[in-house]
Order: sequence, then structure tokens, then C-alpha cells
Amino acid sequence: MELVGIIQVPLSAFAYDAYVGRERHPTIVKQLGRVFQRTRCAPQEPRNHAEGAVDRETLRVILSKLKLSLTNLRTTVTNGKYPRVWLQPCILCIDGKQRIAAAKAKFGEKYWWTVRLFYCKDGKSDEAKLG
Repeated sequence: MELVGIIQVPLSAFAYDAYVGRERHPTIVKQLGRVFQRTRCAPQEPRNHAEGAVDRETLRVILSKLKLSLTNLRTTVTNGKYPRVWLQPCILCIDGKQRIAAAKAKFGEKYWWTVRLFYCKDGKSDEAKLG
């Protein structure tokens, strides 16, 4: 997998696979919900970023909606400017399931969250270039 950028998406943009990442644990989700009530929730801070995997087609959709090149998307890793894009559930959550579940319960599915995007080859062609 290759880190391709950092963006903000609504919580509803995350998709889940039981075999990817840690399972959601109700006790942890509940504890995080209490943390979100006591302190400011800061999804833009690096320690709170979720991690998500996208295939080639999803990455192309994201680039098209953002009107960015892959090179420009990659700059988000270092510049701290995270563009927002509205998506249907298409980013496979690989880390952050607990945070996302707690945030959904507290703020709803339209709440924006920051995600570190990883490109995962979708098997169509190992030789395919993204840019």
C-alpha cells in the first residue's frame, strides 16, 4: 500500500470489512464517546486521523471530485491542508474503526473526519500507473 494523501470525508464515506483492522469493541467506542463529550474532538490532528484504503477507481473519483492531480494530493501529507470531498461509502477503514463509530454516535454520519488515504492495487494491472 502507498500513502497518496490526506483528505476529509464525511463519516458515512467509510466502508468496513470484518477481516481488515481491529474489530469494533463496544467498550472502547463508549469510552471514546465520553472523551468526545468532555474534550474538543479534533479529527484534523494527526493522532486522530483514520486510515483508509482505496482502489484505483475510487482514487480517480476522489481526484476528479477534488480537481487535483495525484501529485497535488500527495502534498497534503506535508502541507497540513486537507481538502474535503463528499463520497458514498468507498474508503475501506483499516485503522480508526473505534473513533469513527464513537464520532458517528456523537455527531452523526455527516460529520467530517480526516483520513490518511492509502492506494491498494486492485489487481487489474500491477504495471498500471496512477498519475
